[in-house]
Amino acid sequence: MFKMFKIAFFNLWRRKSRSFMVILMVGVGLSAMIFSQGFYDGMLGQMFKDIVRTGEGEISITGDGYRESKLLKDVLPNSDYKKVLSKVENVRFVSERLRSEGMASSARFSQGVILVGSTKEAEKDFIGYNNPIIEGEFSFPEDKKIVSVGHVLAEKLKVKIGRKIVLQAQDATGQIVASVFRVGGIFTTNNPALDKRGVMININLLRDFLKKDAVSEIAIVVKDIALLDKTNIAVKDLWEKEYGDKADIKTFIEIYPMLISMEKSINVFIYISYFAICLAIAMGIFNIMTITVYERMKEYGILQAVGTPMRKISAMVYFEAVALCGLGYLMAALFGSGLLAYFTINGLDLSRFSEGLNDMGMASVIFAEFHVSYLITALVAIMITAVISVYIPVRKLKKMRPMQSIRFS
Repeated sequence: MFKMFKIAFFNLWRRKSRSFMVILMVGVGLSAMIFSQGFYDGMLGQMFKDIVRTGEGEISITGDGYRESKLLKDVLPNSDYKKVLSKVENVRFVSERLRSEGMASSARFSQGVILVGSTKEAEKDFIGYNNPIIEGEFSFPEDKKIVSVGHVLAEKLKVKIGRKIVLQAQDATGQIVASVFRVGGIFTTNNPALDKRGVMININLLRDFLKKDAVSEIAIVVKDIALLDKTNIAVKDLWEKEYGDKADIKTFIEIYPMLISMEKSINVFIYISYFAICLAIAMGIFNIMTITVYERMKEYGILQAVGTPMRKISAMVYFEAVALCGLGYLMAALFGSGLLAYFTINGLDLSRFSEGLNDMGMASVIFAEFHVSYLITALVAIMITAVISVYIPVRKLKKMRPMQSIRFS
């Protein structure tokens, strides 16, 4: 059998241009798919990170009914929730926030906004506000009336660092209150809701402003996302033990079903693309291997005549197809992995489309991801393709008798 494989391997180079064309076709097609998987996974990963962490977190706790009403009467009373919830093993960060709908006005424009009360320390740990700051400093101290605003909102209000804005909201008593604040920072989060309407303010200042000593949401980031469900159960058990059961505790999967649907849709698209590329490769291999089998029909007939079993001849044909696809796969694995490694480190700069991307919650620089599973998927797909694509030529060969094959022209 080894000699048959050796003969098959040397047969590949009898038509070097033909073999190289197949290897190139497989290499380019699989490289595109390996890169696409890494690119889309990186894009989705960034969207999850940006939207989930700037929103309700991977686990979110709100007052019962607050998600629907958004009213101050449904918020949680102020307490040291961070200290208690940090006891859960898989909890990494906890951020306590107070949110309220309001209005921001500059000297020229007004805009409905979301007032987000928090602290610089909590948000820096939670979200990592280092790169997102466009101008100024991500700072909203308790002793000064300084806020940070989303970059789209700042552009809408025509305000810059140091400029004043008037914030208005309805307090806990139902009265409309207003106060003047100064812009200390302009940020971008790739979360359309915050970038377009977000105003970050110190939580204690916002409590005084709204006359409500409360927390509207507790956002939690976990250490290991694979343990999210177990962590959610542990948080619910601890909450019930410490505070009772009057709270709405959900994971981001329950809060953002559209993101999960988007992930599933992209996975379906990836597999459809794999099928289309493998189908094109299979047609190419089928045509080439059919020509190859017909060209060597006399040789196969002679091998049969001298007693070579048909299973060995068939194995030789299959080996040629598998070897061609295997060489193409090696080319794809090297080139595709190299591309992903580059874009994992440097990212793909799409800043010229930043306005449209931001509206969809996407970053202007997308960093790819790389997982060994990409290479495994590509290898399995191309090996199955190689075997299927030569089935008909081998079947044709099996139907030929030795003398028919020798006289074949």
